[in-house]
Amino acid sequence: MISRDQRAKAFTIVELLVVIAIIGLLVALLLPAVQAARESARRVQCNNNLKQLGLALHTYQGALGTFPAGIIDSDHNFRDGLHNGFILLLPFIEQDVLYQAYDFDTSWQSPTNLPIAQTRLQLLICPSSGSTVPQDGGVPGAPTDYAFSKGPLAYLCSKAAGLGMFDVNSQVRVAEIQDGTSHTFALGEAVSNPDVPAAST
Repeated sequence: MISRDQRAKAFTIVELLVVIAIIGLLVALLLPAVQAARESARRVQCNNNLKQLGLALHTYQGALGTFPAGIIDSDHNFRDGLHNGFILLLPFIEQDVLYQAYDFDTSWQSPTNLPIAQTRLQLLICPSSGSTVPQDGGVPGAPTDYAFSKGPLAYLCSKAAGLGMFDVNSQVRVAEIQDGTSHTFALGEAVSNPDVPAAST
């Protein structure tokens, strides 16, 4: 037979269910706070990426006298172009090996350049994004969640805008930036996930 003392030390089913319900309630209350903290950390990382890219732009300008073009092309097909400004920035974001392997005499889609164009760089990825590459045809490159400011028109459009710092084949000098670099939009997030709020620099 079970003694009265032994019965008093055991949990009943009801007590066990109450404890489980309390633990479930605490988890439900804490989970949004944990998710918010994680998202906050991801946003800090995304802002840090933008700062690093901003520093790379200024280092490029200091070394070469102009800011890089947002896209380089030799004809009027500006949707894909030959090269983009991130290729020009590679030596300034500690990716000199990729830059040295890149062939500027052919397009980014050539067999020589495509493996480089498809190399995923964490600096160009916002941790909050799904980092997919929306394409309406053709061969996709590596995802990036950031884009240069091409002006009032879209970054990839059918003609050069002529109004942005990083237009097609542009070579903007600091003296040409009328509002100063601290008041001029250089690049920002262009994430493919519409649910992700964007940062900018």
